[in-house]
Amino acid sequence: MLHTYYRHREGRTIRQYELENFLYLYRRYKALGGNSFIDRIKSEIDEWEVIS
Repeated sequence: MLHTYYRHREGRTIRQYELENFLYLYRRYKALGGNSFIDRIKSEIDEWEVIS
C-alpha cells in the first residue's frame, strides 16, 4: 500500500486498477487489526483523481 502511495503522491492521481488493489489490501489490513497509520494514507488517496 505504501509503495502505491509513494509512487503516486506527487501527481495525486491513481489508476483505477491500482485503487481497487489498494482498497482490497486496506480492507484486509484493517480486518487483521492493522493500526490507524494507513487511515491517513487512505484518506489522502480518496481525494486523488482516478485515471481509468
